[in-house]
Amino acid sequence: KFVCFYSSTMPQYIAHTTYAAAISSVVVCLSISSLLAIGFFLVFLYSTIQITRLWFAGSKISHRKRVFFRLVACNLTRCLWYTISSYHLLPENFDEKYVSISTGIFPYLTSRFSYSTWRIISHFTYLWPIALLFTSSSWILLNWFQLYQREKLLKKMAPGIRSSKLTPLERRKKSEYKQKKLYFFHLVTSTIVHSGVIALAPLSLRREFISDLPAPWSHVFRLLNPEALMGIICAVSLIATAIYACRILGNLKLALSSQSDSEKLKLQSSFVLIVTVSLLCYFSVIIISQVSSELFFFDSNGIRTHTLLRIFEMLHNILILSILASPSLSLRAPFPSKTREITQDWLTSVLRDNGTIKSTTTVVAFSTESLYGGCHFKVARVHLTYSVEKPDDPHKTIIVKLLYWDKSFYERVLLYLKYMLGSLDREAMYLASYRIESLFYKGQMDVLTGFHTAEVYYNMEDVFNNRFGMMLQDLSKHDDGQPTGFTYEDSKLMLSSLAQFHAANRGKKFEHLDGWKRAGYWTGNKREAAKHTVDSAWERVMINFPDMHLKERFPCLGGLLKDKLMFMEQEFKSLSKEYQTLCHGDFKISNLFIRRPSTDKEGKVYVIDFQWFGYGNGLVDAVYYLYTSVCAEDLSRVPQLLDHYYNELKNYGMDDYEYADFRQHADIVLVDFAVYVICSKWSTMTPNDVKQYELKVKDGLHLRSTTHMELILKEAHRLVCNWSKRPSQVIERKRLKVQ
Repeated sequence: KFVCFYSSTMPQYIAHTTYAAAISSVVVCLSISSLLAIGFFLVFLYSTIQITRLWFAGSKISHRKRVFFRLVACNLTRCLWYTISSYHLLPENFDEKYVSISTGIFPYLTSRFSYSTWRIISHFTYLWPIALLFTSSSWILLNWFQLYQREKLLKKMAPGIRSSKLTPLERRKKSEYKQKKLYFFHLVTSTIVHSGVIALAPLSLRREFISDLPAPWSHVFRLLNPEALMGIICAVSLIATAIYACRILGNLKLALSSQSDSEKLKLQSSFVLIVTVSLLCYFSVIIISQVSSELFFFDSNGIRTHTLLRIFEMLHNILILSILASPSLSLRAPFPSKTREITQDWLTSVLRDNGTIKSTTTVVAFSTESLYGGCHFKVARVHLTYSVEKPDDPHKTIIVKLLYWDKSFYERVLLYLKYMLGSLDREAMYLASYRIESLFYKGQMDVLTGFHTAEVYYNMEDVFNNRFGMMLQDLSKHDDGQPTGFTYEDSKLMLSSLAQFHAANRGKKFEHLDGWKRAGYWTGNKREAAKHTVDSAWERVMINFPDMHLKERFPCLGGLLKDKLMFMEQEFKSLSKEYQTLCHGDFKISNLFIRRPSTDKEGKVYVIDFQWFGYGNGLVDAVYYLYTSVCAEDLSRVPQLLDHYYNELKNYGMDDYEYADFRQHADIVLVDFAVYVICSKWSTMTPNDVKQYELKVKDGLHLRSTTHMELILKEAHRLVCNWSKRPSQVIERKRLKVQ
């Protein structure tokens, strides 16, 4: 300020002082300007970190984000202003007589702007942060009023309570009208404040004419300088906005009193009061200090007052940033990390955001029923009661899937780096799978030829913060084959739809497909480390299940499987490339539903859970389904079902798939799956665990039925014994002879 605004008065000032005194003043100004630049830069970094955290949290543009943006701009402007001032105060930009404007940064600026234009811009950037502080507090008041109206509506619209003659729809319209009135008032005051900055900036050029004006106008204009006027405009606008929001349209006293049942509203009200009082004090100090003319002179008191004002501004910004970063001050209901943390607010806001329910409808009551989902997801069926009920509303019951890992910032950074680098770390791999499912539901469902999937009401993915959430259509009214498995006829329907899906996507390359390069949760190198322990894992399986007499029936199975790991890996790569298509990757009973045909609706097959969706051979889905989802009574007909799938593939256009290759590939997939379940599942289970899986109707039938377990082991043993008798592949030799 001392150099950029009043450099024209510096020669006269230095002429009436000793050279030593002039240098001392410059040193003091340089030190203070540099320290203020550093201080505002640190506050700018802090505000940038806070808005980055808020952005990564996945929230939309909200009042809180608007406040953060303004504080970032305020601190950045202050930092740049004092940095330029400090740069111009450096010794090399001085001579023995006066501050030079022919060196430093001014030549660059004056070559593009006149010196007068530069002074106007400089004064504008000095006044603008004051306006930004006002608009940030104004948005905070808007944020409070929006929460106040919402809590008021929720309280009035609770079941059985009618506190006025207005209907719920009329109350909501009245509330929205009040919010629009306050928003319009905010626009008017913000426009006045920012117009004031633009109008007052050129006054810095006319200071030399003020002393020539007749009294008392010279004294009035000297007292009411641009910064003082800016402080008066902002203070009056803030008082007017606060009174209009907290007294005329709302009631701050009521919100702070014990009559309010909302703790969030009480916190918001306290925060609004603190911010408003703090900012009014800041504006008042600006007005008083400027009117008293202390900042017009280069004495120590003026410098001290100026420094204290800027320090007060920094502390005010830090106060707002620290409190506003709290999740409890967000208008949006907090993301529930567990199903028992689901709230009415969260359900209402989510269902309104995507248009599932109208903006006039509210969730007034709900109940949850825990379900058994994936490895980490918390899944619940939620029964909803709305403020406006419809008898045939399809959204009365929904499925909520939630995942949240509460990790420290350091752990999240490490895990995110592993995820970005494609690590085979278990948690990083699961993060990738959750993101693939989320992205599939967002924009890749058009590839589902032959299938249908659940309607998605909410889909949030935040990889860095390890948070995923979905709200889906409840398909439980359709037949899910539980608990015993799908019948032979149902399985034929499933395999027909599966063949249509695989044939339709055969050989296609999608430019922006988000999926695994090799579909399936056990395929490829996802479980490679575990598969190499198949011999020791088989020893544990034989010990864990003594009643199945596995040691007598398949004593060498572990060693035989380990000997063929390399062979199976090579074959798996070959079959995945040669007949590549899109695969679901987890095509089992717990992810499948059948809508039976009726007089007005045709039958459909529904599929959910696309975590392991990607490229691969269709047999990954077909074989997995046959050994994990078919009822025990029809397991003897698995070969016929496999042939049915092959015939359906040919019907849908895959005529080049030779039957011998098809059966060989099916055998490879089955044995590879057997290796996985031996190493990662059965080796850590006991008959009691199988019983618990059966009682909870959890996962596939291979983990809750010893009949399915025996069939997988029997077939795997038969196949691996045949491979041991003829270690070189017969089909490959035939192919080589033909070539």
